[in-house]
Amino acid sequence: MAGKPSPEMMAALMEVKFNEERALRYIEALSERFEADPRWLSIARTHLQEGVHALTRAVLKPSRVRLPEDTQSVDPETGLVGEL
Repeated sequence: MAGKPSPEMMAALMEVKFNEERALRYIEALSERFEADPRWLSIARTHLQEGVHALTRAVLKPSRVRLPEDTQSVDPETGLVGEL
C-alpha cells in the first residue's frame, strides 16, 4: 500500500474489527450455552481470525519492504525478486 489509509478505509476496517469481536463473543456464548466440542470451537475461532486478517490485508494491500542487506528489488505487486 502506498501512503496512509484514508479515513473511510480506516472506518471500514474498524467496522470489520467490531464485527470480529461480536462474532468471537458469539462463539464464547455458544460454548457456554451448549456443551460444544472445544476442538471445533477452536477451529471456528481460528478460521474467523484468519478470515479477518485476510480481509484486512485485502483492503490495506501491504507491500514488501526492502531490507538494508537487500541486493535485489522486490516487485510490490507480484512479490517477484529482480536485480537492482
